[in-house]
Amino acid sequence: MIDEFTSISVERRGDYHVVRLPDDGLHESDAFEVTVNELRKVAGDMQQPRVVFDMNGIVLVSSPMLGVFIETHKRCSGDGGNVSLAAVSPELHGVLEVTRLTHLIKVFGSVDEAVGQDDVGEADAAD
Repeated sequence: MIDEFTSISVERRGDYHVVRLPDDGLHESDAFEVTVNELRKVAGDMQQPRVVFDMNGIVLVSSPMLGVFIETHKRCSGDGGNVSLAAVSPELHGVLEVTRLTHLIKVFGSVDEAVGQDDVGEADAAD
């Protein structure tokens, strides 16, 4: 099942919600606000939310978007869930390392790896 929102799409894969962000990186403030509100709704509608952000095709994101990842992580982990990033570009992975977000949010090489993360363990699977 795929739920279409204005700027993101959410696909249910087992216990996980795979969130696909638009390729434009959300640099437009209006699009960013809509996306933040949509992500809050997605995380708020789930019990024990497990969210995977599919970053395929996205090279970099803005600082506010990094904040959205952190906010989503806090919401999900507070309810017993988790957040991870999948298919992260090398450039974005570097930003995540510098900002130490890789210590907070798991990073995987693909969405398939992320939705199977219960079998992977705690290590950063993209390395």
